[in-house]
Amino acid sequence: MGYEYSHAEKSACGVGFVTSLKKEYSHQHLQMALRALRCVEHRGACAADQITGDGAGIMTDIPFELFGYEKNTIAVASLFTPTNPERKRLALRVFEDTFSFLGLKILEYRNVPTNLEVLGPEALESMPGIIHAIIKRPEHCRTSSSFDKLLYAAKQLTRTKEKENGISKEFFFTSLSANAINYKALTKSADLDKFYLDLQNPLFKTRFALYHRRFSTNTKTSWDKVQPFRLIGHNGEINTIAGNRSWAYSRERYLGLREDELLTHAGISDSGSLNEMVEALMYRSSIPSIEDILAIMMPPAKGKSSFYKFWSRAMEPWDG
Repeated sequence: MGYEYSHAEKSACGVGFVTSLKKEYSHQHLQMALRALRCVEHRGACAADQITGDGAGIMTDIPFELFGYEKNTIAVASLFTPTNPERKRLALRVFEDTFSFLGLKILEYRNVPTNLEVLGPEALESMPGIIHAIIKRPEHCRTSSSFDKLLYAAKQLTRTKEKENGISKEFFFTSLSANAINYKALTKSADLDKFYLDLQNPLFKTRFALYHRRFSTNTKTSWDKVQPFRLIGHNGEINTIAGNRSWAYSRERYLGLREDELLTHAGISDSGSLNEMVEALMYRSSIPSIEDILAIMMPPAKGKSSFYKFWSRAMEPWDG
């Protein structure tokens, strides 16, 4: 199968990944990741009902075969929406209008198959609407990279427009990509694929899977704060987060952006802020790869190379 295991790494801090070295799509890769996720249940926590977890999630390739589309023809927005019918209609109208303004056509909405019996009372009470929006790839987007960059611009503008229409903290992009998709919920590790029926489907094939399960240490958990986020899975505890956010807000003003346009200013975890800054560097700057971005943001304590010396003038470390 082309798997390689390391015997040097011993820690198990609630996040990990499975990947095919041959880049082969397989349902087995998803099953392996879900099994690994179950093995780090000890890193998470439960509410008083002993059923509601504080978050389990997985990031994979978009299962194009399951969704009935060819790769490189669409992107998928995985959305948490308001449950009130009127507010949901308003939120989706703003979403559609904003994406259409930027040349992004919504082909259809897909109600994500779920099993509500799996959820504990607390998770069920706060559960958002969960849908997939299938977005047509514009002809002028010749690459997935250019498509993702346009999707990011549309997402940020949509957040602003939703807020202007009174939809605040009710409409959340769980994932938005031409390549990857996230499934996450307030469940225990073993219940994630019981809740999301897609994860049981043999047609769900992926080359990789990033999984996450962890106790929420610095924020009250909620559906939107569950990881992985759109680009990363991260274990939190950023010691310098107040300073990092202050620098981000300053950059926001310097660039002439609206408040919340670079980083969300309130109600977000430190890992959530890290993800938003990674997104900003990925799609707003000319830095070529996420590997470089993460190296710049989290340099080694003794990093003395020319690379770290050069980038230290542009980005402060996000330490923790």
